[in-house]
Parts: sequence; structure tokens; C-alpha cells
Amino acid sequence: MSVAGVKLNPAIAKPTGNGQVHCIVCNMQVKPKVWTAHVNGKKHRDSCERLKQQLVSGPKRPNDALAAQNGGPPTKKIREDPQPVPSSNGPLPSDFFDEEPGLSIQTPWQKNKDEENAHLRERKGVIEGVPQGFFDDKRRDGMVRETIENEAQMNEEYDRLMRELNEQNHEDEAKAEEEDEQDALFRDISNADDQMENWMRLNAMEKLKEARLQEAREKAAVQEDDDEGSDDDDIDFNNWRAKRVL
Repeated sequence: MSVAGVKLNPAIAKPTGNGQVHCIVCNMQVKPKVWTAHVNGKKHRDSCERLKQQLVSGPKRPNDALAAQNGGPPTKKIREDPQPVPSSNGPLPSDFFDEEPGLSIQTPWQKNKDEENAHLRERKGVIEGVPQGFFDDKRRDGMVRETIENEAQMNEEYDRLMRELNEQNHEDEAKAEEEDEQDALFRDISNADDQMENWMRLNAMEKLKEARLQEAREKAAVQEDDDEGSDDDDIDFNNWRAKRVL
């Protein structure tokens, strides 16, 4: 993914010459394909929170900060009127060298040290990587505030979505368990029906077998009676023939 395909907020990000995105808030370079993940990450949110806190507190002016440290009101330079320089030819006052000068002489290295301390006090409260006076621009300040609010809203929506997904997963699991129980019950009922049907078929086969055996026994008994009757007829016929011969 290229930088052109990423929607950047110029208040907190800008493209670099090597094809990456420079996060002004975190002062680091991020690849375009992970920019969205970086913006939603904890480090970026913490940096935005620090920006917000420093924006609320605001840096102090150097003179006011120095006065606060000394415990007094801000000092102002007193413009002194030039004093006439006595002529070298004229006489000097007798106590000229006894009086201490009203102004102290400052050496160059002391002046540089004071300027450095003043610069540090001015830099106090300025975030590294963010241009000085960045939050003095109301438009940029509004963009940063809007970004922080949008991220907070996105985090809230993300948490709500995760809660809904978890609830949906619990409901799906409960529904799946209920369906499994119903399927098991249906299987038990189906197995019981199959077993009952098999028992009924076996019982019918046993009854049919018993009926056929009974029928065979009855036929055998009738055949036996017929055979006995035929033997009696033969005996009577033979006796009749014997009587005729006699």
C-alpha cells in the first residue's frame, strides 16, 4: 500500500520522501499499510493524551516562570536616564570610589547561560517532534482535538462491538448446544422406533411360523385319518370276497 492510498490528517501526519508516513504526535515513521493500526494503538493514544494534557495546562511565559520561581511578581526593565559624565579635567567627588555601582556587570558566559535557561523555560511544555507554536493555530488545534475525540469515539465503538460479538458468540454456543441436545433426542427416538419396528416384524414372523407349523400338524393328522380309513375299507372288501367264495 502506498501513501496515496492512506487518508492522512495533516495535523498529525505527513508523508515522507521514502514512501512512509511521519507521525508528528509520536515523532516516528510508520509504514502506510500499518498506519491505521498505529493510530488505533496504545502508544499513539497515550501520546495524544499527553498532548491533550499539555494543551490544557499550556506553557508559561519565560518572565512569568522566572518570577514564579523567585516568589515575586514579573520584573520589568527600568529605563535609566543617562547620567552626565564628569569631565576628566574636572575634580572627582571625594566618595566616588567608595560607592558601589547600581548595575552589575554581566560577563558573556553568564549572558549565554541566562539565554540558555530562558530558552529551556520556553521549551518547557513543548512536545518533541511538534513544531513550536503548533497549538497556537486554532485550526490545527481544532483538528487535533477532533482527532482525539474521534479516536475516543472509535475506541468506544470498538469496545461496544467486541461486547456484542462476545454476546453473539455466547448465544450461538447456547443455541448449538440446544440443537445438539435436540438432535440427540431425535436420534434416540428414531432408534427406539426402529427397534420397535424390528420387534414387531420378528413377532409377526414368529406368529407366521407357528401358524404354518400348526397347519402342517393338522394336515398330517388328516392324512393319518385318511390312511386308517382306507385300510378298514380294504379289510371289509377282502372279507366280502371271502364270503362269496364260500
